[in-house]
Amino acid sequence: MKFILLLLPALLLVGSCKKDEPVQYGTYELRLCDSPGNYEHVYLDIQQVSIMVEGSGWEDLSTSVGVVDILEYNNGLDLLIGSKLVPAGKLIQIRLILGPNNTLVENGNTHTLVIPSSFQSGIKINIDTEIIADGTTKEWLDIDAGSSIKELPNGTYKMTPVLRSFKESDNGRFKGYLLPVEANAHVQAIKGNDTIIVIPEDDGFYQFSGLQGNYKLRFVPGIGTYNTVEMTDNVVTGNQIITVPNITL
Repeated sequence: MKFILLLLPALLLVGSCKKDEPVQYGTYELRLCDSPGNYEHVYLDIQQVSIMVEGSGWEDLSTSVGVVDILEYNNGLDLLIGSKLVPAGKLIQIRLILGPNNTLVENGNTHTLVIPSSFQSGIKINIDTEIIADGTTKEWLDIDAGSSIKELPNGTYKMTPVLRSFKESDNGRFKGYLLPVEANAHVQAIKGNDTIIVIPEDDGFYQFSGLQGNYKLRFVPGIGTYNTVEMTDNVVTGNQIITVPNITL
């Protein structure tokens, strides 16, 4: 009995120490980028950005994006769409809530872009991201505009978002120049059944981001007087930046 009475204060002290352990936090940043499509502009009305913290529920990030042309953010450009100091641990989902002002521009004409459930449950993607205490975790959300948007028989445009995400640790990149710019060409990075496309800038510069593994690079002209060029066995790992020799079609 005396032993138990002596042990109780020690147990209470241990319990109180565990309860009073401070929660550790880290900063999370979410950035938007785009795999382009054959449109002049694709405007999304981003009203809210949230993340699901495992075991805790949704956390709204600090954001003030509004209407943004996602086609501006490719070839290495991105847009910070949300950030927050969050408890260290695992994130399992990203959610974008959109407003009503979603449109695209094709051949100078503006069309309403229909995105089912974007106002209520939002656009979601599953992730597996670890928030490191006392550090900053950066993640990119890539919206594939070309694969996401379809024109329906009635002439309306529907977007079923095709998304991928990648972190700083797996942000492998290929970059280079594709000439001549008059070829109106695009570049494909192909791995298995997956193909990612970029359209070079006005000076011919292009960049893929968020790649891992062995890719075939295919340089495809937009007009018939130029030849397609292919390069095999292009390997990128981690956050390597691989500079591809200049390609002339």
